[in-house]
Amino acid sequence: MDKNSYRNKLRSINFPSHIDGNIYAYYSKILEYNYLDYLLKNNLESNITAFRKITEIDDSGNKKSLCNIHFARNVFDFIRKKGNCFVLCLDISGFFDNLDHEILKNNWIKLLEEEKLPKDHYQVYKSLTKYSYVDKKDLYKVLGLSLNSRTLHRRLDRLCDIQDFRKKVRENNLIKKNLKYKGIPQGSPISGMLSNIYMMDFDKKISKIINDLNGRYYRYCDDMIFIVDESYSSDIFNIIFDEIKKIKLKINNKKTQKIIFRDGKIKLNNPPTFNTPNQLQYLGILFDGDNVFLRETGLSKLHYKLRKAIRMRSTHYGKLKFYNRHNNQEMYMKTLYSRFTYIGKRNYLSYAYRVADVFQSKNIKSQVKNHFGTFNAYLDKKSI
Repeated sequence: MDKNSYRNKLRSINFPSHIDGNIYAYYSKILEYNYLDYLLKNNLESNITAFRKITEIDDSGNKKSLCNIHFARNVFDFIRKKGNCFVLCLDISGFFDNLDHEILKNNWIKLLEEEKLPKDHYQVYKSLTKYSYVDKKDLYKVLGLSLNSRTLHRRLDRLCDIQDFRKKVRENNLIKKNLKYKGIPQGSPISGMLSNIYMMDFDKKISKIINDLNGRYYRYCDDMIFIVDESYSSDIFNIIFDEIKKIKLKINNKKTQKIIFRDGKIKLNNPPTFNTPNQLQYLGILFDGDNVFLRETGLSKLHYKLRKAIRMRSTHYGKLKFYNRHNNQEMYMKTLYSRFTYIGKRNYLSYAYRVADVFQSKNIKSQVKNHFGTFNAYLDKKSI
């Protein structure tokens, strides 16, 4: 697979200062109580699943946290149960960048059950809609710092002091400001909560419409899926399109799937998903009516990163040997095993095994069963 294909989906992630981050986290927690109450009152607690902690009691009586794997399983289980249905799967183009400020403020007021935003909440709202930021590449360049250094943040308590900031950053006009009437920074502790608040009225209205049709609506951030009887397929798409337009957002047509299931099998998929015409994709997992699979792009990306990591470590290790300097081969190997094998606890392979476990899927296990052999083959080529 072409390595450039991994660069198609670029997102601007903004990191707030430590103080601002703590303030945002505090107000996110305050809003969470009101939002959970709103979900419960409107029977939406199982429909809206992103940016909040959801738990269930397992067969052993222990509480466990749920993730996107469990949410996808719930969707696929409902499709299996219906057997015959129409599934509309879509997401929003530039979701966080296009949240209208007026709609966000009005929903924020509504959630707090106030006539207007309290002064402290308004200050938080204003800081997130008229936010200022500095591009990381420009910042590091003007400060003479390396973007690729892995030890930089261990060596520095801060990137610069206030004098350097004024002299090098402000005087060089590196500070940019969001002057639009839409968009909030993606990456702050409160951004996810605000995106849910933004969708409050849409979620409530659409969920009622879908439920009245004996269907289901689920949303994970901007990934939405609607499941209804086939006879409602045309009507439901038009309704969704109109309601999305009302909240000043646009559907990403390239990621829209319209699928018809009959007797639990896919009979029509428009457009085909990533060259797999008989599979529904939701939250990164593929479903054909019977079985689930991981996306081949995810596995290809894993192998691409693996080859790159081994190549870089091999080059560095060779330089250390050439200059007769101390090297820590064991440390290099430990890092590789942690990132790219089942030994690691939080990597793509461990995720794959969690998916296989939740779905009790032999197909997914077969997709990754040869990975360790591939890992060793790459190692042998570079002889670390």
